Amino acid sequence: MIRVKSMEFETAKAMGAVGSILVVLTIAPYAGAILGLIGLILILVALNFFSDYYNRKEIFRNALIALIIVMVGMIAAIILGFALLVATVATFATPPPFGPPYPRIFIPPLGIPVFPLMLIAISIIIVFTAYLISAIFFRKSLIALSEASGEKMFSTAALLYLIGAILTIIIVGFIIVLVAFILLTVAFFAVKPKPTPT
Repeated sequence: MIRVKSMEFETAKAMGAVGSILVVLTIAPYAGAILGLIGLILILVALNFFSDYYNRKEIFRNALIALIIVMVGMIAAIILGFALLVATVATFATPPPFGPPYPRIFIPPLGIPVFPLMLIAISIIIVFTAYLISAIFFRKSLIALSEASGEKMFSTAALLYLIGAILTIIIVGFIIVLVAFILLTVAFFAVKPKPTPT
């Protein structure tokens, strides 16, 4: 039974490490988004194991909440993106008197329509807010894992991830997030199982 647990522990370590690497590969062209999604799933599965292994339910619970929040934010952004497309077409392609159900207000002298611009701003705010709240919960998950396992690299990765999430409004934030996942890879490889009773 102890040997089986040991094998599961090593498998969970490997899944977490590989998942973290795949998230870093999100920057790869074409397949990056798919690799990142697979990576997040692998990390979630690994955290589920560690949550049971250390009997710390908040490890998996907070990670799951983080994933759900960011997915909800992305879905909301997609819906607003579709609304943006419709609003833009209605603003430019519909001749008077068959205009859109809102005033055609433009920003002079550029001629930029106000309503589509508002939708873009709202989309950015929703995505950023969802990502920031998600990062807070993911940090809680990694800190709990760090406390349970004694591997301090998890808490370092958690801190960097939160800082990166805050700074995603500028380019440097994305770089910090990637560094956080690289450290998370190291943490998964470095974590040790609980000592077996003699």
